[in-house]
Amino acid sequence: MRHFFACLCLCLGLAIICGGATQARAQQSLDYAAWERTAERAEDAISAARASTAALETMRDQLTEWRQNFQAAQSENSNTIRTTQEQLATLGVLPEDGLEAIGITMQRDALNVRLAELLLPVKTAEIAQRRASGLIQGVDDVIRSRQAEELLRLGPSPLVPTNWPIGLRALLLSIEQVKFEFTDAWKNPVQRSELKRDVPGVLLLAAIGLVFMFRGRRWSRRLSNKVMLNHKDAGHWIAGFVVSLGGLFLPFAGLLTLVLAVYATGLVGVQTDRVLTAFAPAVFLFLISGWLAIRIFPSWVMQSLPLALSPPERRAGRLYGALLGMIAGVIYFLDQVSKAFQWTEAAHNVLIFPG
Repeated sequence: MRHFFACLCLCLGLAIICGGATQARAQQSLDYAAWERTAERAEDAISAARASTAALETMRDQLTEWRQNFQAAQSENSNTIRTTQEQLATLGVLPEDGLEAIGITMQRDALNVRLAELLLPVKTAEIAQRRASGLIQGVDDVIRSRQAEELLRLGPSPLVPTNWPIGLRALLLSIEQVKFEFTDAWKNPVQRSELKRDVPGVLLLAAIGLVFMFRGRRWSRRLSNKVMLNHKDAGHWIAGFVVSLGGLFLPFAGLLTLVLAVYATGLVGVQTDRVLTAFAPAVFLFLISGWLAIRIFPSWVMQSLPLALSPPERRAGRLYGALLGMIAGVIYFLDQVSKAFQWTEAAHNVLIFPG
């Protein structure tokens, strides 16, 4: 009977070991050979520091994906591992004299083997995750170093008079290219006849856009003043805030309508399309700055002002806020136009500098 019990425990232990090995193999679904190749490429790129910044950023995305996979692999079979550890804890510690029932010893050994099998892929994934984190840090260091060098690099100075003609020529050439696209399209008899046919629609769009641009903010401001004047409860404040958004979106809608009118002429070319694409966000920067300035430095009298300022100080705040938005919009617009027309660095610096 004793031998039968021992054989039964032995079979149970082998079953536990085989089950643990099967689960461990299931954990090793990650292609560590592919990971090793990726890691070696990353190490070479970091040590040589010759790859382009775009290539490094792509590599960083790959490393980040690998790290996420390794993190997920560490959490798999966590329930089985915890159950195995609890089973070992139930058996208790090995007696100091080493004497215990043979069945318990066999179960302890089987559970230890199973736990080791289960922890093997977890530890492997943990080591790989730490390596991936280190490689990501190395890629980030290379990119940050390049960004610092680019920031500290001295380009052509806009204060040097010899660079001024370069910027002026680039600006005039860009204007000529836009002008040429319009004139070239106008010379096309088909496009010219279509434009003459669409003139009423173009004029209507332009009129609507101009009305929204020049009257939308005033309409919104008047309605917002009526809603919020002499009212400080939450309901009126929320209503006034929602109405005040019209001062931002109505003029911008008017601008988009004007841009749509320009496209409706059929005379827009490739370069003109790039200019118009950059123009709308630039104007939005100006509009949102003006809207924020009006909200922070209101012109109307409120029972509780955002800031305790006098009327002249609030007027100055609105002016400076609008100027900051205009400068930001101009810089953004010129930067996008510079990319579209491929200005030289000297021309870009000269034309951006006044902003």
